[in-house]
Amino acid sequence: MSRAWFIYNGDPGDEQDAGNYFYIPFFPVCETTGDEICAVLGIYDPETYGPFPVPFSLDTNLESYIIDALASDVAQPSGLFQKPYVYVRFAT
Repeated sequence: MSRAWFIYNGDPGDEQDAGNYFYIPFFPVCETTGDEICAVLGIYDPETYGPFPVPFSLDTNLESYIIDALASDVAQPSGLFQKPYVYVRFAT
């Protein structure tokens, strides 16, 4: 298993459901500030979960980053020298 990018394709309020994210083989066009989730760097296990990330209950750091991104409108984690695992965008 490794990490890969998954784009969010769900309704507002469904960001905690890993089934609303789909694998993409490249870094997505997202922002570091915005009011909705754009993409996450989730655990990729296609043999078990197909095009979806491993459930967030098994990736609790990512689950926390999603909550923090929604609360702050900033990519997470946002600390100095930390690589964001959750990117955001402004609603269109």
